[in-house]
Amino acid sequence: SGVSKFNNRASSESMEANIAAINNATAPESGVFGDYWSETLVKSLSHNKLLYNTLSGKQTVTTFPTSYLGSQLAMVAKMIDSRAERGSDADMFFLSTGGWDTHSDVLDNMDRLFTDVDNSFKAFADEMKAKGVWDSVTVIETSDFARTL
Repeated sequence: SGVSKFNNRASSESMEANIAAINNATAPESGVFGDYWSETLVKSLSHNKLLYNTLSGKQTVTTFPTSYLGSQLAMVAKMIDSRAERGSDADMFFLSTGGWDTHSDVLDNMDRLFTDVDNSFKAFADEMKAKGVWDSVTVIETSDFARTL
């Protein structure tokens, strides 16, 4: 699915239940920070499980490049496809990719990098069109120097 399941190789079948029980067992002397930490941990585990289960059922109809950027865009496509299940009217995603600070073999490296960007975004656009949401998607691309590409 692209989302890691929490503690995929738990040492005990009841690991998640034990974590929840320990973190729900706060006392007055636990303090506000202890209570907040425990509450946040339990919520995070619950959200991870929900997102993992939701995205496990999502598939792309387009083949994405296996590059880091391609994998990120495939995940964004699945997240967009799961918006109804997540109760989301609008989302914002931040992706990044590196390797642009080239000092040797500049033409070869730039060709490789831009080919990946082109192929990855083409796959994303094709997927969004196939899912019927392309007209609702805005893509903004910037460089690390804050110049629009």
